[in-house]
Amino acid sequence: MKKVRKMLLKCYLYNKYMKHKTILLVLIAMLASLGAGARTQVVTVSKLKGELTANLRGIFKGLNNSDMVIINFDKPGKYVLKGTVECNSNIEIKGVGSKKVTIDADGFKAFTDDTFIKAAGTRERPITVSIHDVAINLKLHKGIWWENAAMFGVKIYHANKVDICRVNSYADNAIFTNFDLRVCSNITFKNCTFTGRVKIETGGKAGFENCTFKTATILNNGQASYTGTTKEPVNKGKAQSSFEDLGIVASKTTLNDAVHGHAFQDKVKLTLSGTNAKTRPIRGSPPL
Repeated sequence: MKKVRKMLLKCYLYNKYMKHKTILLVLIAMLASLGAGARTQVVTVSKLKGELTANLRGIFKGLNNSDMVIINFDKPGKYVLKGTVECNSNIEIKGVGSKKVTIDADGFKAFTDDTFIKAAGTRERPITVSIHDVAINLKLHKGIWWENAAMFGVKIYHANKVDICRVNSYADNAIFTNFDLRVCSNITFKNCTFTGRVKIETGGKAGFENCTFKTATILNNGQASYTGTTKEPVNKGKAQSSFEDLGIVASKTTLNDAVHGHAFQDKVKLTLSGTNAKTRPIRGSPPL
Protein backbone atom coordinates (compact mmCIF):
# COMPACT_ATOMS: atom_id res chain seq x y z
CA MET A 1 0.00 0.00 0.00
CA LYS A 2 2.87 2.35 0.83
CA LYS A 3 4.42 1.67 -2.58
CA VAL A 4 1.14 2.56 -4.31
CA ARG A 5 0.84 5.82 -2.34
CA LYS A 6 4.45 6.68 -3.12
CA MET A 7 3.91 6.02 -6.82
CA LEU A 8 0.70 8.11 -6.84
CA LEU A 9 2.55 11.01 -5.13
CA LYS A 10 5.30 10.86 -7.75
CA CYS A 11 2.73 10.93 -10.54
CA TYR A 12 0.96 13.92 -8.95
CA LEU A 13 4.19 15.88 -8.52
CA TYR A 14 5.30 15.05 -12.05
CA ASN A 15 1.97 16.15 -13.55
CA LYS A 16 2.07 19.37 -11.52
CA TYR A 17 5.61 20.05 -12.69
CA MET A 18 4.77 19.38 -16.33
CA LYS A 19 1.67 21.60 -16.10
CA HIS A 20 3.74 24.53 -14.80
CA LYS A 21 6.43 23.83 -17.36
CA THR A 22 3.86 23.89 -20.15
CA ILE A 23 2.44 27.19 -18.89
CA LEU A 24 5.95 28.64 -18.70
CA LEU A 25 6.73 27.54 -22.26
CA VAL A 26 3.47 29.06 -23.49
CA LEU A 27 4.27 32.36 -21.75
CA ILE A 28 7.77 32.41 -23.24
CA ALA A 29 6.34 31.76 -26.72
CA MET A 30 3.78 34.55 -26.27
CA LEU A 31 6.43 37.03 -25.16
CA ALA A 32 8.65 36.04 -28.07
CA SER A 33 5.83 36.54 -30.56
CA LEU A 34 5.01 39.93 -29.06
CA GLY A 35 8.63 40.98 -29.33
CA ALA A 36 8.83 39.76 -32.91
CA GLY A 37 5.66 41.66 -33.83
CA ALA A 38 6.89 45.09 -32.76
CA ARG A 39 10.51 45.37 -33.75
CA THR A 40 12.28 48.73 -33.89
CA GLN A 41 15.58 49.07 -35.72
CA VAL A 42 17.75 52.18 -35.68
CA VAL A 43 20.16 52.26 -38.60
CA THR A 44 23.12 54.64 -38.41
CA VAL A 45 24.22 54.92 -42.03
CA SER A 46 27.82 55.96 -41.29
CA LYS A 47 28.34 52.65 -39.48
CA LEU A 48 27.15 50.45 -42.33
CA LYS A 49 29.81 48.51 -44.22
CA GLY A 50 29.45 47.80 -47.91
CA GLU A 51 27.06 49.09 -50.53
CA LEU A 52 24.17 51.17 -49.17
CA THR A 53 21.39 49.82 -51.38
CA ALA A 54 22.10 46.18 -50.49
CA ASN A 55 22.38 47.05 -46.80
CA LEU A 56 19.00 48.77 -46.70
CA ARG A 57 17.28 46.02 -48.68
CA GLY A 58 18.60 43.46 -46.21
CA ILE A 59 17.39 45.48 -43.23
CA PHE A 60 13.82 45.74 -44.56
CA LYS A 61 13.57 42.10 -45.60
CA GLY A 62 10.88 40.26 -43.62
CA LEU A 63 9.55 43.32 -41.78
CA ASN A 64 5.87 44.29 -41.70
CA ASN A 65 3.53 47.09 -40.63
CA SER A 66 4.09 46.31 -36.93
CA ASP A 67 7.79 47.12 -37.26
CA MET A 68 9.59 50.46 -37.25
CA VAL A 69 12.85 51.33 -38.99
CA ILE A 70 14.68 54.60 -38.36
CA ILE A 71 17.37 55.40 -40.94
CA ASN A 72 19.73 58.05 -39.66
CA PHE A 73 21.95 59.77 -42.22
CA ASP A 74 24.06 61.06 -39.38
CA LYS A 75 26.89 62.68 -41.34
CA PRO A 76 26.89 65.22 -44.20
CA GLY A 77 27.55 63.82 -47.65
CA LYS A 78 26.11 62.33 -50.83
CA TYR A 79 24.58 58.87 -50.51
CA VAL A 80 24.05 56.89 -53.71
CA LEU A 81 21.26 54.35 -54.20
CA LYS A 82 21.73 51.89 -57.08
CA GLY A 83 18.15 50.66 -57.16
CA THR A 84 14.80 50.85 -55.38
CA VAL A 85 14.74 50.24 -51.65
CA GLU A 86 11.31 48.88 -50.75
CA CYS A 87 9.84 48.54 -47.27
CA ASN A 88 6.54 47.33 -45.84
CA SER A 89 7.17 48.67 -42.35
CA ASN A 90 6.81 52.03 -40.67
CA ILE A 91 9.78 54.16 -41.61
CA GLU A 92 11.56 57.34 -40.57
CA ILE A 93 14.35 58.77 -42.70
CA LYS A 94 16.27 61.63 -41.14
CA GLY A 95 19.39 63.59 -41.96
CA VAL A 96 21.33 66.54 -40.60
CA GLY A 97 19.93 69.08 -43.08
CA SER A 98 18.67 69.21 -46.66
CA LYS A 99 21.76 71.20 -47.66
CA LYS A 100 24.09 68.67 -46.05
CA VAL A 101 22.62 65.24 -46.83
CA THR A 102 21.80 64.26 -50.42
CA ILE A 103 20.30 60.98 -51.62
CA ASP A 104 21.45 60.81 -55.22
CA ALA A 105 21.25 58.74 -58.40
CA ASP A 106 24.62 59.99 -59.64
CA GLY A 107 26.71 56.99 -60.64
CA PHE A 108 23.88 54.77 -61.87
CA LYS A 109 25.11 52.56 -64.70
CA ALA A 110 22.05 50.62 -65.82
CA PHE A 111 19.30 51.68 -63.43
CA THR A 112 15.90 50.47 -64.63
CA ASP A 113 13.90 50.86 -61.41
CA ASP A 114 11.59 53.87 -61.31
CA THR A 115 12.00 55.13 -57.73
CA PHE A 116 14.50 55.58 -54.93
CA ILE A 117 12.30 54.48 -52.04
CA LYS A 118 8.93 52.72 -51.94
CA ALA A 119 7.12 52.51 -48.60
CA ALA A 120 3.95 50.44 -48.86
CA GLY A 121 1.40 49.25 -46.35
CA THR A 122 -1.95 47.69 -47.19
CA ARG A 123 -5.53 48.90 -46.90
CA GLU A 124 -6.02 46.72 -43.82
CA ARG A 125 -2.59 47.44 -42.36
CA PRO A 126 -1.44 50.98 -43.17
CA ILE A 127 1.95 52.33 -42.16
CA THR A 128 3.41 55.67 -41.05
CA VAL A 129 6.15 57.52 -42.97
CA SER A 130 8.39 60.38 -41.82
CA ILE A 131 11.15 61.96 -43.93
CA HIS A 132 13.03 65.07 -42.88
CA ASP A 133 16.24 67.05 -43.29
CA VAL A 134 17.47 65.42 -46.52
CA ALA A 135 17.64 66.23 -50.23
CA ILE A 136 16.68 63.92 -53.10
CA ASN A 137 18.74 65.04 -56.05
CA LEU A 138 19.10 64.01 -59.67
CA LYS A 139 20.72 67.22 -60.84
CA LEU A 140 24.09 65.66 -61.60
CA HIS A 141 22.77 62.56 -63.33
CA LYS A 142 23.25 62.62 -67.10
CA GLY A 143 22.82 58.94 -67.96
CA ILE A 144 20.42 57.70 -70.62
CA TRP A 145 18.43 55.47 -68.27
CA TRP A 146 16.40 58.31 -66.80
CA GLU A 147 16.38 60.57 -69.83
CA ASN A 148 12.79 61.79 -70.28
CA ALA A 149 11.51 58.80 -68.31
CA ALA A 150 8.74 58.81 -65.70
CA MET A 151 10.59 58.52 -62.40
CA PHE A 152 9.79 59.01 -58.72
CA GLY A 153 11.72 60.14 -55.69
CA VAL A 154 9.55 58.43 -53.07
CA LYS A 155 6.43 56.28 -53.47
CA ILE A 156 4.17 56.02 -50.43
CA TYR A 157 1.17 53.67 -50.58
CA HIS A 158 -1.43 52.97 -47.88
CA ALA A 159 -0.14 55.21 -45.09
CA ASN A 160 -2.34 56.72 -42.38
CA LYS A 161 0.24 59.35 -41.42
CA VAL A 162 2.85 61.03 -43.62
CA ASP A 163 5.19 63.77 -42.37
CA ILE A 164 7.65 65.35 -44.82
CA CYS A 165 9.68 68.22 -43.35
CA ARG A 166 12.63 70.22 -44.65
CA VAL A 167 13.10 68.09 -47.76
CA ASN A 168 14.43 69.40 -51.09
CA SER A 169 13.89 67.39 -54.25
CA TYR A 170 15.30 68.11 -57.69
CA ALA A 171 15.65 66.51 -61.13
CA ASP A 172 16.60 68.09 -64.44
CA ASN A 173 16.46 65.32 -67.05
CA ALA A 174 13.51 63.14 -66.08
CA ILE A 175 9.74 63.44 -65.88
CA PHE A 176 10.10 63.45 -62.14
CA THR A 177 7.51 63.06 -59.39
CA ASN A 178 8.97 63.97 -56.03
CA PHE A 179 6.36 62.17 -53.94
CA ASP A 180 3.75 59.74 -55.25
CA LEU A 181 1.07 59.37 -52.54
CA ARG A 182 -1.62 56.73 -53.03
CA VAL A 183 -4.34 55.87 -50.49
CA CYS A 184 -2.70 58.07 -47.84
CA SER A 185 -4.21 60.28 -45.14
CA ASN A 186 -2.93 62.83 -42.60
CA ILE A 187 -0.31 64.11 -45.06
CA THR A 188 1.83 67.07 -43.98
CA PHE A 189 4.57 68.86 -45.92
CA LYS A 190 6.51 71.60 -44.11
CA ASN A 191 9.37 73.79 -45.34
CA CYS A 192 9.99 71.73 -48.48
CA THR A 193 11.18 72.69 -51.98
CA PHE A 194 10.03 70.70 -55.01
CA THR A 195 11.44 70.88 -58.51
CA GLY A 196 9.21 68.33 -60.17
CA ARG A 197 5.75 67.57 -58.91
CA VAL A 198 3.88 66.02 -56.01
CA LYS A 199 1.15 63.52 -56.84
CA ILE A 200 -1.83 62.98 -54.53
CA GLU A 201 -4.33 60.29 -55.45
CA THR A 202 -8.09 60.36 -54.87
CA GLY A 203 -8.98 60.30 -51.17
CA GLY A 204 -5.70 61.81 -50.00
CA LYS A 205 -5.64 65.03 -47.98
CA ALA A 206 -2.39 66.98 -47.83
CA GLY A 207 -1.33 70.19 -46.18
CA PHE A 208 1.59 72.27 -47.49
CA GLU A 209 3.07 74.78 -45.05
CA ASN A 210 5.89 77.14 -46.09
CA CYS A 211 6.66 75.04 -49.19
CA THR A 212 8.01 76.08 -52.59
CA PHE A 213 6.89 74.57 -55.90
CA LYS A 214 9.59 75.65 -58.32
CA THR A 215 7.67 74.30 -61.32
CA ALA A 216 4.48 75.82 -59.86
CA THR A 217 2.46 72.66 -60.54
CA ILE A 218 0.95 69.77 -58.60
CA LEU A 219 -0.93 66.64 -59.66
CA ASN A 220 -3.67 66.66 -57.04
CA ASN A 221 -6.59 64.26 -57.42
CA GLY A 222 -7.41 64.47 -53.73
CA GLN A 223 -7.48 67.49 -51.44
CA ALA A 224 -4.75 69.99 -50.65
CA SER A 225 -4.42 73.09 -48.49
CA TYR A 226 -1.69 75.74 -48.68
CA THR A 227 -0.63 77.83 -45.68
CA GLY A 228 2.18 80.11 -44.59
CA THR A 229 4.43 81.20 -47.44
CA THR A 230 3.25 78.46 -49.80
CA LYS A 231 1.99 79.79 -53.13
CA GLU A 232 -0.78 77.60 -54.45
CA PRO A 233 0.52 75.74 -57.55
CA VAL A 234 -1.43 75.06 -60.72
CA ASN A 235 -3.21 71.74 -60.38
CA LYS A 236 -2.74 69.36 -63.31
CA GLY A 237 -5.11 66.84 -61.74
CA LYS A 238 -8.75 66.93 -60.69
CA ALA A 239 -9.05 67.95 -57.06
CA GLN A 240 -11.84 66.69 -54.82
CA SER A 241 -14.00 69.22 -53.04
CA SER A 242 -12.96 69.83 -49.45
CA PHE A 243 -16.47 70.96 -48.49
CA GLU A 244 -18.08 68.85 -45.78
CA ASP A 245 -21.81 68.88 -45.07
CA LEU A 246 -23.00 69.89 -41.63
CA GLY A 247 -23.46 67.10 -39.14
CA ILE A 248 -24.01 66.56 -35.42
CA VAL A 249 -21.56 64.59 -33.30
CA ALA A 250 -22.70 63.33 -29.87
CA SER A 251 -20.20 63.24 -27.01
CA LYS A 252 -21.31 59.69 -26.28
CA THR A 253 -23.31 57.11 -28.18
CA THR A 254 -24.35 54.71 -25.40
CA LEU A 255 -26.60 55.23 -22.37
CA ASN A 256 -25.11 52.90 -19.78
CA ASP A 257 -27.67 53.48 -17.02
CA ALA A 258 -30.78 53.31 -19.17
CA VAL A 259 -33.20 50.40 -18.58
CA HIS A 260 -35.74 49.34 -21.18
CA GLY A 261 -39.26 50.23 -20.13
CA HIS A 262 -38.22 52.73 -17.45
CA ALA A 263 -38.01 56.53 -17.54
CA PHE A 264 -34.48 57.85 -18.07
CA GLN A 265 -32.87 61.28 -18.28
CA ASP A 266 -29.34 62.25 -19.23
CA LYS A 267 -27.35 65.12 -20.77
CA VAL A 268 -25.42 64.56 -23.98
CA LYS A 269 -23.18 67.26 -25.47
CA LEU A 270 -23.74 67.82 -29.19
CA THR A 271 -21.09 69.34 -31.46
CA LEU A 272 -21.66 70.61 -34.98
CA SER A 273 -19.23 69.28 -37.61
CA GLY A 274 -18.59 70.29 -41.21
CA THR A 275 -17.01 73.10 -43.22
CA ASN A 276 -19.26 75.91 -41.87
CA ALA A 277 -19.72 74.47 -38.38
CA LYS A 278 -18.17 77.48 -36.61
CA THR A 279 -20.58 79.92 -38.23
CA ARG A 280 -23.76 77.91 -37.65
CA PRO A 281 -25.06 77.92 -34.05
CA ILE A 282 -27.11 74.98 -32.78
CA ARG A 283 -30.70 75.83 -31.81
CA GLY A 284 -33.14 73.40 -30.28
CA SER A 285 -36.29 73.15 -28.21
CA PRO A 286 -36.02 72.91 -24.41
CA PRO A 287 -36.70 69.47 -22.87
CA LEU A 288 -40.33 68.67 -22.07
